[in-house]
Amino acid sequence: DSRKKLRYTLSVDYYAYDEKGRNTVNIVPYVSYRFSDRLSASWNSSIQNSNNNTGFAGRNATDIFIGRRRVNSVDNSIGAQYTINDKMGLNFSFRHYYSEVNYKQFYTLNEDGTLTNAPDFNRDNATFNTWNIDLRYSWWFAPGSQLTLLYRNATQNYLSNSRINFKNNFNQLFDEPMANNISLKITYFLDYNKVKSWVKSSK
Repeated sequence: DSRKKLRYTLSVDYYAYDEKGRNTVNIVPYVSYRFSDRLSASWNSSIQNSNNNTGFAGRNATDIFIGRRRVNSVDNSIGAQYTINDKMGLNFSFRHYYSEVNYKQFYTLNEDGTLTNAPDFNRDNATFNTWNIDLRYSWWFAPGSQLTLLYRNATQNYLSNSRINFKNNFNQLFDEPMANNISLKITYFLDYNKVKSWVKSSK
C-alpha cells in the first residue's frame, strides 16, 4: 500500500531450461520508508544465480570458444529524496553491481551451431564490479524551466579470479581510480506565443 510509510515486496522467480542442469533463480527484495512528507528512502536488490549458463569465452584464428559456467550477480541500489520546498529538491542514488563467472567446461562452436569439447582451451574465472553515487540538486525556477546540479562518483574493475570475500572485493574495487564529475544543466522553457508578441512589440 503506497499510502503507508513502510512498503516492502519480495519476488522470487525460477527458470528451468530444456538442458540438463541449467536453471536460473532471481530474487528481488524491495523496501521503502517515508520518514516525512519531505524525506523518503528506498533499497532495491536483484540477486541472480544462473547454473550451467553458456556464453562466449574466447576465440583464436580459427575457432570460437563457448564456456559452460555458473554466473552469480548482485545488484544493490539505495535511493533517497528530500524536498526542500515546492521548487527545490535533493536526490541521492547509490548503485553497486557485482557479477562473478565460474567456468566448468569449454567447447568449440561448430558452423552448424553444435558444440564440441575443447579440453585444451582454458580461461580464468572472473569478477566484475561497478560502483556509482549520484547526488542531484534540482530547482524549478520557472514553469517548465529547471536547473540541475549533479555530482557523480564512479569506478569499476575486472578481476581474473572469483569467489572473493566481501571485504577483499571492496578493497580491490577502491584501489581503482575514482572518477568524480560535476555538471550543471539549465533548461529554460520559452512560450512561442509570448516570444512572438515580444518580437512584434519591439518592432
